[in-house]
Amino acid sequence: MSNRTPAVGAAALCLGAALLATCGCSRSIAVTGQPRANSAECPAYLGAGWEGQPGLEEIPGTGITCLATFAGKPLGPDYDICRVAGKWYWPHRGKWFVARDWRGPWSPAEAVPDAFLKIPAAHPRHRIARLHPAYGRR
Repeated sequence: MSNRTPAVGAAALCLGAALLATCGCSRSIAVTGQPRANSAECPAYLGAGWEGQPGLEEIPGTGITCLATFAGKPLGPDYDICRVAGKWYWPHRGKWFVARDWRGPWSPAEAVPDAFLKIPAAHPRHRIARLHPAYGRR
């Protein structure tokens, strides 16, 4: 049995929330209001033809790093694969997927970090923000 009073527990909870709000941690928004991907729709693992490392681009002020080039050639919107907080996200054919590595294997995303909503409207990758489940709802 705990010796803490409810007031002390509430204060600790508030302090924890305040620390999370100021640490730059990213929240995730559940994938709702959009078609949900199933395992059969996951993009293929980027294996053959994808040996080597991609060129990366950071989106300032967002904590997002995206694939920019591969083998010296720019990657277009079909490969908007981005890293947020150690995971890779790919809005592919209208659905979101997640992986631990930029090549995959890909799984349907259950949530998408709200960091994507911070992509400035003038940035070329703002198209990713428009695909976010919460875009236009805030």
